[in-house]
Order: sequence, then structure tokens, then C-alpha cells
Amino acid sequence: MLPNLRVLLPVLCLGLLAAGGCVPLPVPGPGLPLVDGRSVREGPVLVDPTLMGSLEVGTVREDRLDSGRLRLVIPLRNLGGERLELLVKVVFKDAKGFVIPGDETPRTYVAVPRGTVHHTVTSFRSLAERFEVEIERYAP
Repeated sequence: MLPNLRVLLPVLCLGLLAAGGCVPLPVPGPGLPLVDGRSVREGPVLVDPTLMGSLEVGTVREDRLDSGRLRLVIPLRNLGGERLELLVKVVFKDAKGFVIPGDETPRTYVAVPRGTVHHTVTSFRSLAERFEVEIERYAP
């Protein structure tokens, strides 16, 4: 029985090390009800950790256009004195949270001087119900 333990122990250790490196992905919430009864299905906003303390992302405003497409207004507030240079990408998802193929914005350069900038994006398709925003620091 001892030889089996010598083989099993390294395998268990490798398994624990591999599992420790896994990070769970954020799951979209059920949405927030608004006064008019609509519901905002906010997706997660993923921000580059190097921006913590420098950038505040406000509540994302969601509007439905006459064409049925989803328009988002993302408030980005610079908390420091230096101009922030960001790349912002939005991935639109259907009502079940699945990515809609081809319905994502490219990484867009957004400069945020002192104060707040409102970055606006619109989905390409009317299927969009949810979204995920990715914000990272621009590195030339």
C-alpha cells in the first residue's frame, strides 16, 4: 500500500496546484429594476487591476433604440490628477447570457482627463440584452 501512496501523493499535489490557479469568471446578475418597470441587465465590468484607485466606473445606462439595438453609456471618472488613457471593449450577449457572434466593439481608445467622460457604444444587433465591459490601461 505504501508504494501506491508515493505515486498518488505527487499527483494530488499537482492537482491542487492546478486548481489553485483557476479563477472563477464573473456571472451576470439578474438585473436592476428601474422606476418605469424596465430592468437593466448589467453585465460585469472588468477593470484592469492597475487602474484601481485611478478610475471609477459609474452605473452603466442602458437605452433601447427604435431599431431595437442596445445603446450603453458608460461613465468613466478619473480620480487622479493625470490623464488616463484607456482601451474599452464591450461584448454584447443575448437574454441567456451567451455572446452574440460579431456583436462586440473593438478595443476603443478613450482619453479621460480630470472629471468624468461618458463613453457611448451601440450593439450591432437587436438580440443584445446583456453585456460585458472590459477596461484596460492603454500601453503604446
